[in-house]
Amino acid sequence: MKLSKQIVTSVVLLLLLGSAAAGQGPGSRLQPSDKRNSSSSSSSNSTTKRRGSSSLGRSYQAAVSQGTEIRQGTEISPTVMIYGFPDMESDTGPRPCQKAISNSKGLNAKRINFMITVYGVHKGRYFDRFYYKDRKSVMLPVEASQTARYRQGLEKCFKAALDAGFTGIHILAHVDVFDQSLSSRTLWRNVVLFSPTAPAADSSSGSYSYTDALLQPAAEALNNVINRETTVEFTLAGEQGLSVWSYPRDYTQAMQRMRSILSRGGLDPSRHTFGVSFNYDKVCGCVEPEERDPIRYNNTYMERYKRAAPWIKKNIDVEGVKQLLDASDFIGLSSYAPLPANLTQASMEVSIETAAFEMQPFGIDLKSYLFAKGKPLVYSEQGIGGCTDNKRLPPSLDYIRVHPFSGCGGSYSSQLDPWKVPEYQAYRRKLYQLLADWAAVGGGPQYRVDGIYVWNSGSWDVMGVNPSSTTREGTYADSVIKGYVQQLNAAVNGYTPTYQQLGPSQNNKGAFGSRR
Repeated sequence: MKLSKQIVTSVVLLLLLGSAAAGQGPGSRLQPSDKRNSSSSSSSNSTTKRRGSSSLGRSYQAAVSQGTEIRQGTEISPTVMIYGFPDMESDTGPRPCQKAISNSKGLNAKRINFMITVYGVHKGRYFDRFYYKDRKSVMLPVEASQTARYRQGLEKCFKAALDAGFTGIHILAHVDVFDQSLSSRTLWRNVVLFSPTAPAADSSSGSYSYTDALLQPAAEALNNVINRETTVEFTLAGEQGLSVWSYPRDYTQAMQRMRSILSRGGLDPSRHTFGVSFNYDKVCGCVEPEERDPIRYNNTYMERYKRAAPWIKKNIDVEGVKQLLDASDFIGLSSYAPLPANLTQASMEVSIETAAFEMQPFGIDLKSYLFAKGKPLVYSEQGIGGCTDNKRLPPSLDYIRVHPFSGCGGSYSSQLDPWKVPEYQAYRRKLYQLLADWAAVGGGPQYRVDGIYVWNSGSWDVMGVNPSSTTREGTYADSVIKGYVQQLNAAVNGYTPTYQQLGPSQNNKGAFGSRR
């Protein structure tokens, strides 16, 4: 199956990296062999030596001249990581979630994301048992008292966000998966088959499903602390493609259940929206997802789809997915698509373009959902990690830009800081300068964006939100990028940034538009 003319045109606009073969996907121009002069790239990407205007970038000037709708800008929002009880509890001093919220206050954002996590031991087509993570990584089986404890911890974190002045809370639900036992390897949640409403097989501590253990405590915690002015975006699943595409009707059922919980007490249900989020590629988790090279996968996707088609026809509920998307108030994506050496504003929508390409053979037109049906598009995760898969410093900038999903987690380590390399730092700054430009005008040129949530963990944490991202050795944060975010958010939220908020490095520098 060849790409439509529209998508091929988009690829030309997005990547600008040489000729593309017909029938290839949005990543086809990002071949590893397509090397660029790194020294010239570094100098051209440096934002510390440039002063710019507040005008729109060229792609948007062209869009305006063609009569294309320019949407309202959206902010770049922080994420608070909730991996377990240690992120919500503290014997002395503020809880880690409170510290992350405090670190987010100066970003001029109104919305804040909470990535919430439950753990499970998976055995084939089902979970054997669900767990919460306690101190020292001890896994506690989900049961009534622990579920109450989890809900209470979330309540304290959510309330801290509201007390800090945030008016919107985004929820991103994750299950982290162990294969067969707690002592075995972990699996990427995107390729794990399970129903969100099916109870775990081991019911010795009670009968709990993914919905019972994670979604319901979060919804109840929100309902207990939010006020009539709070908006909620509730993502039932992030990067759980195989589960969502195999059991979409169960996710629709879970969505209805969460809607009911969040409308208790007379709260306005129209202020609370629900959806699911997919990875930018391998969206269904069902088309030979074991391929780790994103470029090779994209270039051979249609061949892989044809091989997988018999299994897909038997096991994937495409009509149920369409119904789930119809029932959803928004659609989320993880924005980790490979990036070109020469970034433009149009590069910011490569993740959307890739997901749309992969959905096409299923008969799902993502653009139709976003425009004809008016579904907002949210980047529920966005970032660039700068490390290799085995948590080592990368061999080159090419590796970083092709694998933005790969980074170094945990506390800051000077030995594992890729951003100390000037070339890498310049590229990351250019990326976020353009992301701010793009967000300021609501996306484009083909797709709009209605929310961007940065993955604030480890080497992805450009804003220094996570307490562990800064230690005595240094920080993964970048004050220049933080300035871009502050200025963007101040503009779209109607604030007036002061010189002190932006910091000395941002004085007289425009965060939006073209650079000279």
